[in-house]
Amino acid sequence: MKVFKSWRELIQEVGALTEQELRESINFEVSTYRRAAFIKRMHQRFERLRSARERAELVAGETLL
Repeated sequence: MKVFKSWRELIQEVGALTEQELRESINFEVSTYRRAAFIKRMHQRFERLRSARERAELVAGETLL
C-alpha cells in the first residue's frame, strides 16, 4: 500500500501502481485522510486498469464474473 504525502507525489507515482496496490491505497485513504481529490484520482486509475484487464479477459474468451 502506498500512502501519498502530497498531490505532486500522487500524480508522479499513481501510474506505476497495480490494481491491488490502488485498491489498498484507496481503502486506506477513505478510512483515514478522506482527501476527495486523492480518492477520485486513484479511483480513475483503478478503473482504467480494471477495464483493461476485463477487456483482455473477454477477448481471450473468458466471461465476466
